[in-house]
Amino acid sequence: MQKKIHYSILRNPFYVLSSYFILLLPEFINSCNHKRIISSFWNIIPICSREFVFTRFLGNSIKSILLLIICFEFFKIIGKYFNLKSLPNNLREWVYIESKVLLATLFSFLGYIIITYIFAWGTETTDEIRVFLILVRVIVIMNLGIHGMLFLSYLIHKRNPLNQSIMVKSSIGGLSFSVHEVIWFEKKERSYFAHSKDGAFKVEYNLSELEEKLSEKYFFRINRSVIINITEIKEIFRWENEKYIVKLKNNQEFVGTRKRIVELKKRIADL
Repeated sequence: MQKKIHYSILRNPFYVLSSYFILLLPEFINSCNHKRIISSFWNIIPICSREFVFTRFLGNSIKSILLLIICFEFFKIIGKYFNLKSLPNNLREWVYIESKVLLATLFSFLGYIIITYIFAWGTETTDEIRVFLILVRVIVIMNLGIHGMLFLSYLIHKRNPLNQSIMVKSSIGGLSFSVHEVIWFEKKERSYFAHSKDGAFKVEYNLSELEEKLSEKYFFRINRSVIINITEIKEIFRWENEKYIVKLKNNQEFVGTRKRIVELKKRIADL
């Protein structure tokens, strides 16, 4: 299963505001330090916070949030253009993504500068535009914001129950096996196997133990001998004597009772 990059995070209002807070944090600390004369830094934080919110935070929020949105949108556009869909797995892929972050940084800087000069056109405020400071802010935003989004995408991937691993035995010995690769688990005589597109692998857990370890959302015990991956189901149809056939995408078929099928359909509806 690919480690998907969740670009939607960059449009999450909470994420944008959090990035804005982080962007202003050094300025806030510096402002409080200048006011520290007799009292300690921690004691003046409440007073400093109130002043900072009204003079800096609210006063500069529109321009700063606009800069954040521009930076994030340029990275989304570049990511889509270069087909960046998954998190990097090696150094080469990391370098490739970092080059796109650098490219997005350049476009974001140029785009924001153009917008800034358009709004300041014909006024004296054009002389107050600090190009170098804007460049520094864009670099900070791109590095913190984009890498923060990549980190959150990784956490989302790790939290997905289909990404957990189990130990299996193969011809080359024991190895870690991602459960999303499993199509079904099965008991044969006194042994238990995990079946995937690459073949069958012996596992050390019985079906009851696997039921406890696996996510109920994605895995279902269709009968006494088989646990299936719900995402691999192709169709379900009635057979005979209150029994049903569950057909998987690889055309493997299993028999289940009506009671089991009713529960399975509920699980499918909740996916």
